[in-house]
Amino acid sequence: MRGSGIDRAFEAIESEGLPPPLVQAKEGSTVVTIFGPRPFPMMTKEERLRACYWHACLKVEENSAMSNATLRSRFKLSDKQYGKVSEVIRDACAEGLVVPADLNQAKKNAKYVPYWYGK
Repeated sequence: MRGSGIDRAFEAIESEGLPPPLVQAKEGSTVVTIFGPRPFPMMTKEERLRACYWHACLKVEENSAMSNATLRSRFKLSDKQYGKVSEVIRDACAEGLVVPADLNQAKKNAKYVPYWYGK
């Protein structure tokens, strides 16, 4: 499928549970840094927030929305680690990276989308 390379790369990174890529604009070009395996506890807060944002972007591409359950799956965490993922989502919302899919949604089973999609 033409033009879907970046989506497939990000999906592969997620399916392997790798830290999210770092995408930077430098001197008229784009530099993408891909990182080796690192479990959730070893990821920095910045990496967790980037992972949350990119996960929300991929969910929109699937015509869906991110939830605590989908992000837990992305991080390969158990249902018991709900609170850790809630903290990541809360921080991503505070940073303006993701927004609630519905402003009137209940907290239980809440869905989130990238900031640019919610406008």
